[in-house]
Amino acid sequence: MALNFFECLAEKAMKIPFNFYDDNFDAELSQPSRRIRVEVFLTKILRLARKFVTSRDSGVFLSLSNSEAWNYYLEHFKSFQKTFDILSDNESKLKLIELLLYRAYGPLRVKLSLNTESYWHGREKVSECVLPGKIPMRNFRSDLSLYDLTPYGFDLRLYFVDNGIYVDFVLQQYNYNNLVCVEEGDIVIDAGACWGDTALYFSSRGAKAVYSFEFIPSNLSVFERNIAMNPHFKDRIHIVKRPVWSESNIPLSYVDRGPASQVAEAGVYQGNTRTLSIDDFVSAEGLKSVDFIKMDIEGAELPALMGASRTVREFKPKLAIAVYHKDDDMITIPEYLRSLNPSYDFYLDYYTIVGHEIMLYAIDRSK
Repeated sequence: MALNFFECLAEKAMKIPFNFYDDNFDAELSQPSRRIRVEVFLTKILRLARKFVTSRDSGVFLSLSNSEAWNYYLEHFKSFQKTFDILSDNESKLKLIELLLYRAYGPLRVKLSLNTESYWHGREKVSECVLPGKIPMRNFRSDLSLYDLTPYGFDLRLYFVDNGIYVDFVLQQYNYNNLVCVEEGDIVIDAGACWGDTALYFSSRGAKAVYSFEFIPSNLSVFERNIAMNPHFKDRIHIVKRPVWSESNIPLSYVDRGPASQVAEAGVYQGNTRTLSIDDFVSAEGLKSVDFIKMDIEGAELPALMGASRTVREFKPKLAIAVYHKDDDMITIPEYLRSLNPSYDFYLDYYTIVGHEIMLYAIDRSK
């Protein structure tokens, strides 16, 4: 049965003012903001005061929300409805509703359906794969641990973090229901490769070649150590030390802070690099096909896709694109991809309890 955007949104939203979750956070990913900590404190006090208040409208104590975000989503209601309508299954549509409400009301009012006991049990089990040995990380929230992933069916060892292992190799965020995924013999573009976890994941699924875009030196250092520990995949992985963008050879500067590195126009920071478009890369390499493109590049996804327009039109690759860095990513990115290939079917899912790792998937139904 076809779902209606407004009806789904209204049904879920009706229950929200009476919700209060003071534990809806993930310490490995982020800490609650000061505003949220204050709201938790005030709401607890108001709850204690209820017995002295005659009003039956308990919602008065729980009416606070992220008003700035709420106003944004109200203003863009019709645009999100368009995204809802182009998603190809009800599961994706309901995930979009969840995420919009989570962003509008915040973690004190909305708990994502992924946040279950089984989720946390799965996260805890990841630590059983840890081996002796760490990489100290000066610019990251924790050191990197060494993992043996054979218990999960992957012939891999790599340095990473618990949540990353769980998202990439257990939940498998780059595999939508075995429909949009890397298959044996695929040529893969891995934009935003960081420490090489996704390159190793794609290789272990049978990719013939993985072209991994990563240019931050400290990330590359970890990436190269991870490849060295998995020599059986070394020949499949090709590192491209350039940032992807809509055009090639635009000079940029950067400061190396690992995954939290900052990039700006030339001259702002000490590190220097130049952009490379995917279309130019594909032409220079003489690639005869591109079967899968993954992007998670900190808000540069839309410009990078613009620089891959010829590749997308010609090869119609499967896509897994991050759509959580900017408020309008879930509007602009599916809209742009649909303009490149009207035959794409779109799907959406997320892989953390705090609304990160939201992925838009696309697969050409005519192939």
